[in-house]
Amino acid sequence: MYILIAFIIIASISIVYAGYRLYIGGLSVVEGIEEELFERHKREIKVVPSPEYSLFEEAVREFVVSGKKDKLIAYLVHELTNDGLDYKAIIDRLDRLINYSGISTCRRVNRRVLEMEVRDRINLVNELLSELLGNKNA
Repeated sequence: MYILIAFIIIASISIVYAGYRLYIGGLSVVEGIEEELFERHKREIKVVPSPEYSLFEEAVREFVVSGKKDKLIAYLVHELTNDGLDYKAIIDRLDRLINYSGISTCRRVNRRVLEMEVRDRINLVNELLSELLGNKNA
């Protein structure tokens, strides 16, 4: 009886470990594809590289590659606050970015879906920058 219980526990642990390894392996493949797609399309992002905007460039890269938007939101909120905007105005301007959620998190993904996702993120960044810089110059 104890041998059967020990076997079941060992088998369960082995199955969980194998599943974990498959999951982690799949994530690294997706991250590699997203990084490759970013490198291919990064010229489409309308950000001029410069040392003074390195944090912004890093935030944009992280958003475009992985969909993580926290650094980008924090940076933009900081800049818009420095421009004198209040809470409501900042929320209104960053609404699309704040409410953005990627489609690749909702279902099984393939390379085409990932490419669409990266392009959507690039378009969102470009539209946001155009809008923010257009309002700043007005």
